[in-house]
Amino acid sequence: MSYLLTTSNLSKVFHGKEVISQVNMNVKKGEIYGVLGPNGAGETTIMKIMANLIKPTSGEI
Repeated sequence: MSYLLTTSNLSKVFHGKEVISQVNMNVKKGEIYGVLGPNGAGETTIMKIMANLIKPTSGEI
């Protein structure tokens, strides 16, 4: 199976507060994938990590 994006235990901490905790996802080539959640759930932070605008505290992408 060909994955375009894979995350493994992705976490991010800002000022001592964990905003993303151990996110695991696999996005296949050609898939449309949405990141949904209430305000402040970390959707934008995940997208910024995917775009290499910020670095994760732990985990791999």
